[in-house]
Amino acid sequence: MTSFSHQAGTDEPARARLPLPTGTFFGFIAAVAGIVAMALVSMHMLRESADAVDLVEQRHKVAIEVRNVLGALKDAETGQRGFLLSGNAEHLDVYRQGTATLPGALERLRGLVADHPGQSQRVDALQRTAQARMGEIDEVLELFEQRRRDDALAQVANNRGKLKMDQAREIIAGIQQAEATYLAERQAELKHRQRLAMAITVIGSVLLCLLVFAAAYTASRDFRARERETWLRRSLADLAAALQQAVDPAGVATAAVSFLARRARAAVGAIYVRHLDGGPQFVRMGGHALPEDAPSTITEGHGLPGQSALERRFTVVNGLDAEHLPVTSAVGRSRPSSVVCCPATFEGSAEAVLGLGFVGHAPADVLELLQRSEYMLGLALRNAAERERTRTLLARTRSQAEELQ
Repeated sequence: MTSFSHQAGTDEPARARLPLPTGTFFGFIAAVAGIVAMALVSMHMLRESADAVDLVEQRHKVAIEVRNVLGALKDAETGQRGFLLSGNAEHLDVYRQGTATLPGALERLRGLVADHPGQSQRVDALQRTAQARMGEIDEVLELFEQRRRDDALAQVANNRGKLKMDQAREIIAGIQQAEATYLAERQAELKHRQRLAMAITVIGSVLLCLLVFAAAYTASRDFRARERETWLRRSLADLAAALQQAVDPAGVATAAVSFLARRARAAVGAIYVRHLDGGPQFVRMGGHALPEDAPSTITEGHGLPGQSALERRFTVVNGLDAEHLPVTSAVGRSRPSSVVCCPATFEGSAEAVLGLGFVGHAPADVLELLQRSEYMLGLALRNAAERERTRTLLARTRSQAEELQ
């Protein structure tokens, strides 16, 4: 059994594995990454803003509960003082209200500062001080109820209660100061993060815009390149169809200069074909909008088209001082701004020289079209010349045969 194996040649072109051109693909990837990054930054900012609102609300609650604790102590103290001075039991309602409010306010305050060890220690100290002060108030009221009014007043006059209240106020001031400091630090940190996030957003937006513009430029460049290549291939196919309809060198030359001048939008054009004897003389066999005094022949190596034929070199000349291929009309005559000399070569020989004149500079795609058409035009002219020589030889052979008869 015969087995066949196929091994790709080392010169096989690599196929693209990406769905888009490399630059465009990675540009879109970078743009998507930028959008995701900015979305993450925005989400982070929203969370930071929500945390800031919660922080301010929590600090506000702390301030309320601190005032409730201090207010409860004041109510208890005020009720005690009023009852001692007047003996009216109605003053004890204020005392009872403070006594009932204090435990709940302390408990809520403890829960609000539970995540701050320093504040929790201050709340513990405040609770001990408040309980000690409430114990003194209860002791004074108990002495008064036992009809030991002098002992009760003496207990009030020793300033122990005032010292406890001053201590409670000092602790409360420390709590409030710590809360204000913590809030200021968090707000400063939040502002710093906001500035950082804003900078990231601005930089990301600028980079995203640049990436979008770069992707658009790359896509536009690729699109223009494809359109240009399509135009070139279609133009070469149309030129080949036009040349195939001609049978002799004059017909090929006329078809070539007529088609290329129109397709290139040249103002004037001429084509000079090498004489059938293969000498240095080139005969004009076609033209487009040529003036009457245009030269009918050129010599290889003389003048701009002759030098282009000799060197077989594509030549573009801009800003001419002399009148090369002048542009004429019913209202006047002027020189072209740009002249292109395109030698039609085949097997190292210039079969013809095509000259086109443009009012402005010749576009780059037109120059590439002319360069790509050199070999096609040279081949068509060589074949037409061979057919012409064959016809000439056949005609000469028939003539000689007729003379012999």
